[in-house]
Amino acid sequence: MRVVVWLVLLSGAVVAQQKAAVDEDDLREALARRLIRSSVVVYATHTKQQCSPRSVVVARSLVTLSGFLFDKQGHVVTVGHAVKGAVSVEVEKPDGSRVKAKVVGVDSWTNVGLLKIEDTTGLEPIKTGGKAGVGRRIVVVSSPLGLKNTVGFGHISGEKRTLVSRLGKAQRVYSGMLQLSLSPALADAGGLVADYKGRLVGMVAS
Repeated sequence: MRVVVWLVLLSGAVVAQQKAAVDEDDLREALARRLIRSSVVVYATHTKQQCSPRSVVVARSLVTLSGFLFDKQGHVVTVGHAVKGAVSVEVEKPDGSRVKAKVVGVDSWTNVGLLKIEDTTGLEPIKTGGKAGVGRRIVVVSSPLGLKNTVGFGHISGEKRTLVSRLGKAQRVYSGMLQLSLSPALADAGGLVADYKGRLVGMVAS
């Protein structure tokens, strides 16, 4: 009789665990689809003059990175140094359409760039007020290596970290950073980081 009771209890526990796993998958899928509607790809074109005694050559380069819609007014947040000094900037929406963007400003201290687009059709502003703490689960949406709308799940593994960033000969030290446990292949600079309620926690720095 005891064996039968234990088998019944064990069977019930297995079913409960399977249902919880299904519910978790549904939650993650719904969360990912919602956050993708806030994510964009940023294309910044830069030019550089190369002078010689006989000619002046203008070289063009294209920087591709991630970003996200911050509010209904069309402000897009991305990595600052990538758009600073750009001659033109475009933002690609989740549906593949592109719109022109204006660089509103760049904060060199935090390396955050603010863009402005006029047409936000198909985009949803990211919710704010996310909670950050060691052990909390997070979601990252970005476009690493051109793989648009890539979603990664992980957790915050450290806080108050110091990051040293080198751009050519320049060096910048950022403090108070969050460390994420997430595959580098699933994150791109400028990507949004949200909690499991879909609220903004931060931006991928590198």
